[in-house]
Order: sequence, then C-alpha cells, then structure tokens
Amino acid sequence: MPVDASDTHRPRWRASLVSLLAVLAFVALALPAVAGAKRNLYVSNYDTDNVSAFDISATGALTPVTGSPFATEGDLGVAASPDGRHLYVVGSAGVSAFDISATGALTPVTGSPFATGGSTPQEVSAGPGGTRLYVPNSGSDNVSVLSISATGALTPVAGSPFAAGDFPVAAAASPDGKHLYVVGNAGVSAFDISATGALTPVTGSPFAAGAGPTAVATSPNGEHLYVANYSGSVSVYRISASGALSEVTGSPFATGTGPQALTVSPDGKHLYVPNGNSDDISTYEIASSGALSEVEGSPFATGSDPFGVAASPDGKHLYVPNYPGNVSAYDVSANGALAPVTGSPFATGGTGPDLQSVAITPNQPPVASFTRSPNPADLGTKVRLDASASTDPDGTVTTYDWDFGDGTTLPDGGSNPKHTYVRAGTYNATLTLTDNEGCSTTIVYTGQTTSCNGSAVAEQTKTVKVADVTAPKTKITKKPKAKVKTKKKKAKVKVSFTSEKGAKFKCKLDKAKLKPCTSPYKVKAKSKRGNGKKHTISVKATDDAGNVGKAATARFKVIRKG
Repeated sequence: MPVDASDTHRPRWRASLVSLLAVLAFVALALPAVAGAKRNLYVSNYDTDNVSAFDISATGALTPVTGSPFATEGDLGVAASPDGRHLYVVGSAGVSAFDISATGALTPVTGSPFATGGSTPQEVSAGPGGTRLYVPNSGSDNVSVLSISATGALTPVAGSPFAAGDFPVAAAASPDGKHLYVVGNAGVSAFDISATGALTPVTGSPFAAGAGPTAVATSPNGEHLYVANYSGSVSVYRISASGALSEVTGSPFATGTGPQALTVSPDGKHLYVPNGNSDDISTYEIASSGALSEVEGSPFATGSDPFGVAASPDGKHLYVPNYPGNVSAYDVSANGALAPVTGSPFATGGTGPDLQSVAITPNQPPVASFTRSPNPADLGTKVRLDASASTDPDGTVTTYDWDFGDGTTLPDGGSNPKHTYVRAGTYNATLTLTDNEGCSTTIVYTGQTTSCNGSAVAEQTKTVKVADVTAPKTKITKKPKAKVKTKKKKAKVKVSFTSEKGAKFKCKLDKAKLKPCTSPYKVKAKSKRGNGKKHTISVKATDDAGNVGKAATARFKVIRKG
C-alpha cells in the first residue's frame, strides 16, 4: 500500500472516508512552482474545505490575497493551468475549477465541480499543453483524463477513466506530452497518450517501484522519472523513447521518514523531498545520469508534518505547506541549500494541507516585437533593429538575443542593436526574448504544473532586404599607346580592365553599340595617314544587383605609315 495503515500520524480524512483512505493519510504530490513578476501561491486545506491564496513578493514572502481562503468542493491535490487562468482542486466531489483573477482571487467556473468518472480522486496534474487534466482515482483503480475548455470547464475524453492498477494515487505527464506515469500499489503504470488523450499501456508496464509509492515527477528534459516511496526512498528511472522505464544505477536513494511529495527544480539540477514523519526536507543534487547525492546541510527543517512542495521557476524560492496550517518558505542557494525566508512560516488561514497541496501560477513568456529600418537598406548602411515594443505579461524582458540571418549573432544584444550587412540579399532576422525569471520559447514542466509556459510568442522573425545601389567602378588596367602606328588600314589593339567581384562588362569602339565582353577586349581600329585616326574604347560594368557603372575609356590614335 502507498502508506502503512498502522502508522500513528495525525488523521487527515473525513470520518466517512477513514476506512478507505487511511492507507493514504500521508500522501502528497509535489507541484513544481511557476514564476513571474505577479505570482500567486495556492494551498488546499483538507480540514477546512478551502484554498488559501497568497501573493509572492520579490523576497519570497507571502501575503494573503483579499478574500482568502476560498471555499471549495474538494481540497486535496491542486494544480494551475499553464496559461495561469484557472486553478483545479480535487476532492471527494470531483474537480473544483476556478477562474484566477488579476488579483489572484478565485471564482468558481460555471458547472464546477466536475465529476471524474471514478471514485476517491487523489490528486490532479495539468498536462504541459494546457488541454488536459489527469486525475488518479484510488477507489476505482483508474485515472481520469479530462479535456480543458477555453472557459476552464472539464469534459472526459472518450474512454475515460482508464485502468491504472491497484490504488493509484499520483500522476505525472512527460514534458513532451507523449506519456503519462501513474503510481500506486502496482508500482509505476506507464501510458502512451494519443492525440485524443486516450491512454494505452506502454509495453512492460507496470514498472516496479519502492514500497509505498506516493508521488511522481519528471526532469524538465524528460529523461528521468522520480518516485517518492513512503518507506523512505526515491526511485529514479531513465525514460526511453517508447516511454518504458529502467531504474538508474544506485536507485532507490534514501530519504527521511515518510516522504509524501517531491519536485524537481526548473533547471533540473536539484530534487526536493519533504519527509512527513521527520518534519524536514531532503535536498539532492541531480547528476546527468539522474542519480542523486544529498547536498550539504540536508535535510533542512520544515514545520510540523510537511505536505507538498513547490519550487519557483527561477530557482530562488521553495515552498512547503505544513499540516497545522502554514507554509514554510525558503531561499534557495546555488547548490540547492535552503534558508528560511524572513517571516516564514506564513499562516494559511486554514488547516490540513494534503495530497499535492500547493501550486503556483505559471510564468508566461515574453512577447517579441521588433521593427527594422531602413528596409530595404542600401548595402553598407547600418540597419537599426528596434525591439522596444516587446512586452512581458507578468514580468520584464531581460535578454534580447539576435540572429541577423547572415551567420552573425548577437547574444544579449539589447533592444536596439545596429547591424551592417556586407552582401546584398534578403535575410531572416530573428529576435528571441527571455524574461526576468528565465522564461522564453521552451516549456518548463516537471510532471504536475507548467513552470514556464514557453511558446513561439517569445520569438519573432522578419525579413531584412539589403540592396546594392552603389554603381560599380571600372578600372582600365592596360590600354593602347597614345599613338599606335601601323602599315595597314586597321591596327589590332586591346584593353584590359577590372571591376568588383561578379561584375559583367560591355565594351564598344567609338560610336558602336555596347556588346558583352571580357578582359582583355580586342578590336581592330582604322588608321589614317598624317596625324592619325582618333579612337575611344569604352567599358561599362554591371554588378550582381544590376547597378551599371560609368564607362571607363581608353583614347588613342592609329597612324598609318607609308
């Protein structure tokens, strides 16, 4: 069973559910935090049937949102939609859905709560694409897949709920949205997710876990899966392209007693595991193989009976709700060590957080917008690129990365760079933005809620036309002597010339028509006795852009002797 039924920890369940849910009295699934300048944190309170809402300050401190806590029809797992518009709280009534206002206040979505189609739902995870919600139902041994509408309302996908082994308690999708992992008494059940949201077991599923699996998360790069085992360990798996799992060398790794939640930092460097029975949080450095090594100073003290954990996407803060009704907030150092934020712990106004009980609104990406002038530009002219119209809906733009399309890049080049193109042509100039919390084009997701809702809006590409309007110059490199003497009626003469690379030439003698020619240009010029016959050879160059230069000339006389 996910939790030893003989454990003597404080009860968390309504009386009507004690017999069914005692084995899960300590389960909590971590929700990775999402970041931004305007950021809200939510904690579900099982004992008081409500959700506490906080504003998160720049220092990591928490301030209650006006009206908090907000009543719910369910109060176990909690997750936010990737766009930050909706919050979902699961409980005995199903899934309660809320609109999140600009202030962070909650208003029920029309039709809420929504049935899962199973019994005793435990926690909830929002898929990385923002179109589906996953809810394991421990009482009916299945997992519900619910489609999320634009209004936040939920409808089951065809075939939902899907069988998920004995007593499933937690679920996490892979960052690419192709696979779902559900933990319970059967271990880890792995599924392929179809385009419609339907689930099909991966070959080899279920995969063995430690004793009492209670929570699951993925690495942001989708290479590894982490499962907290209530017996006091974390199982670590490598995820194959097919979705199948293989345990990494050294797994499982020891934790404190009674781990019931976990989350991976958004940069994928650290893992945090609250230990419900030892009132502390184990912190690990994650190797490239996925293996864990405990950071110096770990475990770090929490409040009494920690349930759930959320890490901010910028990696600066960590939040752990504690059963008496408060949240421990931490500053996170570069090596993953934790130090309490001033004022921590912060009272929730409710009691009994449980089962993946904390979520933070996701960070939205910046929106790229730039102009280029002049466009078209003359070759050799500096082109000004102006990205001052770029915006960030919940923070500030901090990095402007430029690719000018001619093989030249300018990382962190500011909002108003200038660039000179050395060849005429049409170029695709691209601007990529990153905001103050590291959000850009890539989605950052660790299994329950999106941290950075990265998308293509953080990047913009525009064409820059560069025209060569400078006429080529032709240089006569060898010309006839000023007086060419001959005994014949005509004398053979030649002119050599050059211009810019790629230029083509036309030549003529005197008043004839210009005709294509190459250097040297050879011609027969009439002669005349006495002072001789005057002649002019003219050469014009045309460059790749079609610009025609002025004629270069060679003047001479042909004198006939005798």
